[in-house]
Amino acid sequence: MLSSLSNAMFTGGTYTQHNVTNVVNAKGSTGGFERLCKEVATTAFHNSEQHVDPPKCHPNTRLAVLQKIMEWIQHSEDRDAWIMWLNGAAGAGKSAIARSIAEMCERAKLPLATFFFFRADPTRNTAKPLVATLAYQLAISIPLAGDVIVEALDRDPHLFGRSFKSQLNALIIEPLRQLRRQCDSPVTPPFLIIIDGLDECDGRDVQTNIIYAISDVLPTFYGIQTYP
Repeated sequence: MLSSLSNAMFTGGTYTQHNVTNVVNAKGSTGGFERLCKEVATTAFHNSEQHVDPPKCHPNTRLAVLQKIMEWIQHSEDRDAWIMWLNGAAGAGKSAIARSIAEMCERAKLPLATFFFFRADPTRNTAKPLVATLAYQLAISIPLAGDVIVEALDRDPHLFGRSFKSQLNALIIEPLRQLRRQCDSPVTPPFLIIIDGLDECDGRDVQTNIIYAISDVLPTFYGIQTYP
C-alpha cells in the first residue's frame, strides 16, 4: 500500500521557491505544465472530491500499525528497506490505512503523492495516468522538482506516449535526483508515494510491469499496496 522514494530522500534542505507555470510558446503549442495537467487523474488523489465518505481508520483504531508505518516513513536513518508492501485479504482495511497515513503525513507537512486505483472507475483503473498524477503532486509539493518536470515535458512533448518506465525515470526519479544534488543538507524528510489497490489496475501484465519498473529504479523508489 505504501510507497516512497529513497535516494530522492532529500530530507530537510533549503529550497528556493519557484512557481510552476503553464507556458505557451510563440507558435501556440501547449507548455509542459499544461500537458502534465491534461494527463492527471484527479479522482485518484487520496483527498479527491469524488471520494464520498472514503474509508479511513476510525479514531483510536489500528494505532500500532499506523505508528509503525509513520516511524518507517520519518526515521530514514534506521530504515532497512525503501519499500513497504501492505497486503492482506479483501476488506482487511488496507485502503483505510493508506488514506489515514496520507492524512497524517499532510498534517505533519511531509510531501507526498498518492494514487488510489479503483476497478469501477475508468479514470483510475488503468496505469496510463499513474506517472502524470504522481508527478503533478510532486511538482506542486516541491517547486524545484516541478521545474525539472516541466523542462522534461518541454524537451519531449510526447513523453506520455513512451513506456511507463521512461515516464517514471523522466518525471519522478530524475527530478528527485536533481533535488538531492541541490539539497544543502544530507538529512531531509522523505518524499512519500502511496499507491493503493494495484490489483484494481486493469491487466495482470500491466500490474507486473509497474512492479518491475519500480524495482528497477530502487533504491530511489519505495512503497506499494495491493492484495496478495
